[in-house]
Amino acid sequence: MKKPRYQPAMKHIGIALALLVLAACASAPPDPTRPQIDIAEVMGLGDQSYVRGPFDVQYELSIANPAAEPITLRRVELATTGGGGAYSLRRDPYVFKQVIAPGTRAAVRFWAHAYANYFPGDPGTTAPVSIRGIATFDSPKGGLQQVFFKVLSQFPE
Repeated sequence: MKKPRYQPAMKHIGIALALLVLAACASAPPDPTRPQIDIAEVMGLGDQSYVRGPFDVQYELSIANPAAEPITLRRVELATTGGGGAYSLRRDPYVFKQVIAPGTRAAVRFWAHAYANYFPGDPGTTAPVSIRGIATFDSPKGGLQQVFFKVLSQFPE
């Protein structure tokens, strides 16, 4: 049985198609007027003597509004990612009504429900926790969402 011969033109079409797909997947430059979000763990496992089972974690969101109009934080959804870490978060929505003036930064604190992923004496008590969040805002131009990520160290500072 003869192997089929591919013509060079087909090979070039495949390469051109692959380059077109890559170009379509390229992201646009970030919008400088979108909110900038950072999250910090204020009170976690170490502050609660490394409890077992369910417990609460306190977070602080730091939100910068570089836009020319005010925005209002309406909702935050958090999830732990990566399959590991000292704890896992329940996937609960957190509702707010925090106005952030144009050109300012605001801090918002809240508690989240979590579950410890280790046993006493396990080295997992200090495993970093990877957080993915989605913040929903209202603005004069309409609603918007901002996704943010952070790896939170569990080592005492």
